[in-house]
Amino acid sequence: MSDLVGQTIHQYQIVDRLGGGGMAYVYKAYHPGLDVYRAIKIIRPEFANQPGFKERFQREAQAVARLRHPNIVQMHDYGQQDNFYYMVMEFIEGHDLKDLLQQHGAIRPFDRVAELIEPIAAALHYAHQQGVLHRDIKPANIMITPRQEAILTDFGIAKILQQDSQAGQQTEAGVSIGTPAYMAPEQARGLPNIGPTADIYSLGIVLYEMLTGQVPYQADTPLAVILKVINDPLPPPRSFSPDIPDVLQGVVLKATAKDPASRYPTATALADGLKRSLADPAAVNTASDIPLPTVETPPPSPVAATPKKRGWLIGGVVGALLLGCLVLAAIGAGVYYFTRPAPSLATWQFIVDASGNMAEPLDGRPKIDIARAALDKELRILPDNVNAGLRIFGGGESGLEPCQDTKLLVEPVTDDSGQISAALAGLSPQGEAPLTEAIVQAISDFDLSHSNKNSLIIITAGLDTCETEAISQVETLSRRLGIDLDLHLIGLGVADPAASEQLQQLATAAGGDYYAADSEDEVRQVLGDQIAIVQGTPVAAQSTAPTAPAEAASSPPSGEGVPLGQLVTGAAAAGSTSTHLIDGHAGQVIFIDFQKAESVYTNYTLIAPDGITTVYENSTSAPLNSDPITLDQDGTYTLSITPPEDAGQTYGFVVWNVDPPVIDGGPITIGQLTSGQTKIPGQMVEYNLAGQAGQVIFIDFQKAESVYTNYKLIAPDGITTVYENSTSAPLNSDPVTLEQAGTYVLWVDPNEDGLQKFDFVVWNVDPPVIDGGPITIGQLTSGQTKIPGQTVEYNLAGQAGQVIFIDFQNAESVYTHYKLIAPDGITTVYESSTSAPLNSDPVTLEQAGAYLLQVDPNDDGLQKFDFVVWNVDPLVIDGGEVALGSSVSGKIATPGQIAQYAFAGTAGQTISLNFEFIEGGYTNFKILAPDGFSELYNQSTSGSWQAESIALEQDGNYTLMVDPNEDVTVTFTFVIKIEN
Repeated sequence: MSDLVGQTIHQYQIVDRLGGGGMAYVYKAYHPGLDVYRAIKIIRPEFANQPGFKERFQREAQAVARLRHPNIVQMHDYGQQDNFYYMVMEFIEGHDLKDLLQQHGAIRPFDRVAELIEPIAAALHYAHQQGVLHRDIKPANIMITPRQEAILTDFGIAKILQQDSQAGQQTEAGVSIGTPAYMAPEQARGLPNIGPTADIYSLGIVLYEMLTGQVPYQADTPLAVILKVINDPLPPPRSFSPDIPDVLQGVVLKATAKDPASRYPTATALADGLKRSLADPAAVNTASDIPLPTVETPPPSPVAATPKKRGWLIGGVVGALLLGCLVLAAIGAGVYYFTRPAPSLATWQFIVDASGNMAEPLDGRPKIDIARAALDKELRILPDNVNAGLRIFGGGESGLEPCQDTKLLVEPVTDDSGQISAALAGLSPQGEAPLTEAIVQAISDFDLSHSNKNSLIIITAGLDTCETEAISQVETLSRRLGIDLDLHLIGLGVADPAASEQLQQLATAAGGDYYAADSEDEVRQVLGDQIAIVQGTPVAAQSTAPTAPAEAASSPPSGEGVPLGQLVTGAAAAGSTSTHLIDGHAGQVIFIDFQKAESVYTNYTLIAPDGITTVYENSTSAPLNSDPITLDQDGTYTLSITPPEDAGQTYGFVVWNVDPPVIDGGPITIGQLTSGQTKIPGQMVEYNLAGQAGQVIFIDFQKAESVYTNYKLIAPDGITTVYENSTSAPLNSDPVTLEQAGTYVLWVDPNEDGLQKFDFVVWNVDPPVIDGGPITIGQLTSGQTKIPGQTVEYNLAGQAGQVIFIDFQNAESVYTHYKLIAPDGITTVYESSTSAPLNSDPVTLEQAGAYLLQVDPNDDGLQKFDFVVWNVDPLVIDGGEVALGSSVSGKIATPGQIAQYAFAGTAGQTISLNFEFIEGGYTNFKILAPDGFSELYNQSTSGSWQAESIALEQDGNYTLMVDPNEDVTVTFTFVIKIEN
């Protein structure tokens, strides 16, 4: 691509090239209408030519444009011009973290590291809550402003440039998606459906580099780096910088764990861990004799495993080499674990509601006082073998947004109940009640260990006011932990029966207990019972059985038959193999759900009756679920569970008979609601749809459980995938054009052990595009879509050099895309997306002819709207020269116009600007010096206003600009007075 400096993109004048990389080029641009500088990122053509790029670009750009956070660079616009795609972003003055590290190496003091990491972690956490992943966290994407603020850039770029899996193509060699040195192992492997913990890993590597001055994995080629990321243990940071405290090193190692489940669950949890590590008195110890992490090496991964039905593809030469090298590289794979103090026998984390609900009275006392008193009295008799900590939710203590307002006040430590009482004494209940967020954060507050009795004891005055899916969220968390975690939920003065029932369900979802308490004595009774259990029972014992979807069977001894559909538990000693027999017949489909397993790397193998054929094999250190397995032989199959030589494994699993493996959902009727569900793990549902060539449909999945599910529409030829997507939320397709006549098949395929209930409607989008007709300048135009997936198009006759303003005065709260296309049918003149009424900036038309305005509601939305297109002539009203001291009146009658006045001034003169009258709306007033650049004054107001004294520093003609906001027309009167 040739250099674009001096050219104009949309309304942005390219003034300088800022840089470029493997994905895009970045330019500095000037918007003359707004008088601002922006950064424009131009996607490299080789990416823009990929199949599905346009849809992916629009989808991801819209998601990023919705992000509003002080530490995320703001996207203002995006579009296409000629043969390239671009994004317009906030221009940030300053330098990036990469430059800082290259110039200075490791950053000290450690508090400065935290000052830069914490706002980036907050930005990541916010984006993850909005469903947006970054995928390319690295120092080059962290800007540092002159005020030393850290800003995260380039959200969504890697996702936009990632080819669709169904395209069947590979990324060209030498063009990487993401940066190998900072990639999480699962991202480096090319695994699908990476989650927020991949970003957390990358941020952990950035933290590593800030502390040591170098990245942990270095090699001569990107491929070699990727292999190290996947296979090599992380060198402890202290091996490069011995002054790093051990506890701070622990934060880095947790953030960069190979297993995503072992990392911090959220970016804010990483920031909290970093903050706690620096607040820890031990963190000041920088002696070089602090012990380094110990190293444990798991056994080699199996060489040949049965392929999963949801495969993955690594692109180009990198992929081919990786597939050839992974077997050899796996032999040396190892994982670092940092050494922690030996755990005590019990760890309790108290979670106390500090929201506004706790200010309500109960028996004449605020509920918070009752909780304080009960805890204070019972904590005095807490046994010495209990680590006790305190986390609150609500109360405004964290400084975070209301629905993330949870804070760890006291870390779990022994013999420090007085600190908990003191922290409770200072609480003032207020705000929302993010109970679920507090539970999730509490999991990272202490080490969940199989040798510990880990307990969460929660006191709340009501339901979670932020999370509508609290029960399913906690249920998923509990199922995935596979750890002995007791939860005791105390509802304090919860009078509403429905609320009590939901709290009961929440406790049950976590495998815990609910207690209704209406007095201090009843709260103390619950706490006292738990203390008595700890004092009188060996708390190091394992729980005997995990939660199971079926009744637990008495665990058959190793070598005995496995009953289908029932939980089987067992244990395998270090270096030995535990076997279970499964009776099967040819053609039978089974699904193995390992619901519980210690965090010990273990091999699972299913051997056919012939004693030779491996039907299924996998190795992992976490709970595991097979895909559906089709048995090819009659007889007894052998399931072998083999832990490593140095550690034993306890486990629980269910073998399901998937009958039928495919549920026939029957025919789909256009426009009617279809409901379905899977009843056995491993099942999928199949529907038939009669379609015609050229027909346009829209699939609206209106309801779905929070289970990750794949949706695929197959053409009548049985080969072509017409539509495919995977999500754990309700889903809406873009309009889908059918190219063949015949019967299409829609698959609904839940992931792993998930059971899915869903409702959907298939709409016939006819017509897919509504002809709205011609637009008359200055007149109101109304329109609407009537079927999900429809768009509306309008024609506008325009002249070269004409300036227009588009005022969308009324719109339903449906996210909608607006685009104005030039007569050449290619150039995008204006483009924006919003769920609210929208007003364009003034738009200059560069071609004569018929322009096309598209109104395209997002997903399943139906949109009603009104708009007016104004002819902004002239764009700038020349108000002439103003005599100082004289009253001047003006009027802006067309939206998008601005007025400009001139007045003569001399250096050293002091003036004041007095707005005597303003009617019509919010208006910006700006005074520019004779040089045309320097701003002396900039103020916006909707009423009368008197400016402070303004000192003139130059001789010559000054300019006063009057610029109403968006669609406002105003009448105003002002006077410029001389004060000296």
